[in-house]
Amino acid sequence: MFVCEDPLATIGNGIAELETLDPSSLGSDALGALVLEVLASVERMRAEAMRIIGAWDARKAWAEEGALSASSWLAHRASVSKRDANRMVRASRLTHRHDRTAKALAAGDVSASHVEVMASMVKGRERLFDRDEDVLLDAAATLDVDDFVTAAKHWRSAADDELSRLDALHAFDTRGVTLVPTIFGRVDMHCSFDAEGGAIVKQALDAYDRPDPTDGAETPRTLEQRHADALVQICAEALARRHDETGGSHHVPHVDLVLDADRLRPDAGFDPSARCEIDGIGPVARAVAERMLCDSAVCRVVMAGVSEVLDLGRRQRLPNRALRRALDRRDRHCVFPGCDAPLRWCDVHHLVPWAEGGATDLGNCVLLCRRHHVLCHEGGWRLARGPDGKVEVAERGPPWRPSRRRRGAMAAGSRVSAA
Repeated sequence: MFVCEDPLATIGNGIAELETLDPSSLGSDALGALVLEVLASVERMRAEAMRIIGAWDARKAWAEEGALSASSWLAHRASVSKRDANRMVRASRLTHRHDRTAKALAAGDVSASHVEVMASMVKGRERLFDRDEDVLLDAAATLDVDDFVTAAKHWRSAADDELSRLDALHAFDTRGVTLVPTIFGRVDMHCSFDAEGGAIVKQALDAYDRPDPTDGAETPRTLEQRHADALVQICAEALARRHDETGGSHHVPHVDLVLDADRLRPDAGFDPSARCEIDGIGPVARAVAERMLCDSAVCRVVMAGVSEVLDLGRRQRLPNRALRRALDRRDRHCVFPGCDAPLRWCDVHHLVPWAEGGATDLGNCVLLCRRHHVLCHEGGWRLARGPDGKVEVAERGPPWRPSRRRRGAMAAGSRVSAA
């Protein structure tokens, strides 16, 4: 068995002997034969170089000397350009990772140049090359390098078309929406859509987007907050339409609120067994519950402790359809000063909270868009009718801007069912 230096030494001796040959001393036929023989030897050396470089690169031996890549190591240590080094490394990796290509190269069925052409076409298309390797090797075995370049380009184009379809199918197959209730009284959502679905969602959010005035009473929302509000509004309207199509009334319960009545008392203290939570989401603040009770269908569930149901009341609509029609005709839009959000975005709000004895009638109810409905409950603002009958701000809440953690409160549901 030869050690690594012996065959190289033999090759070196052969080259040294070849250097003593004077080409001009040979006849044309002999010189032509010598050219072919030298090129065949070069071809075999290129094939061996690919095999050895492939094993060296797979071991990442270049990194042991501080190089960032195999091609940069070759360009620095060997007499090759960076471009030639890149081409060499690509072809060497192809032969190292694909046994059929390596065997075809070793047998002389394809040339090193054919392999370099394949390697230049395969990048980013490896999963299809694994399938079509034999087809490309058969073409390389029957075509010269120039014609094989054309054939390989046709394969690359067909592969790109197929990958684009596969990528589009993958994007559609991996679509999804994940809703995760958190311990902070909010719901985090992660969405992934294919290109067409994402474009539809984006257009819908943009269509519902209403930038806030910069000189208004409250801090303008960010684009992310406006999109969150738009998404909730779109879903609320879709549920309302679906309910109407099945013969329901104006409002449809979207969310179930489980609430112990004692939690609404102004002097209610902390009771770890008392419930105030959205079904399927978890506990929410009392202010959220009060806002939800403004414009909801209420179903009575009287409990004796946490597990025994004493009485199930009949679901009743508050407000009813007639009152909502009257409010729509009177208010025409959100009545919060400076806001003109359309009727379809509005909830019914009790000026005197329903939980505090406020009547559900035309005098005590007004229309508020969801943002200002939240502002009047969670935000602590109070509205009242002025002497001229117009709604005005009677009490401002604290001048706060939701922190990143609390912005999810702006994404709570607007029309609900309370239990």
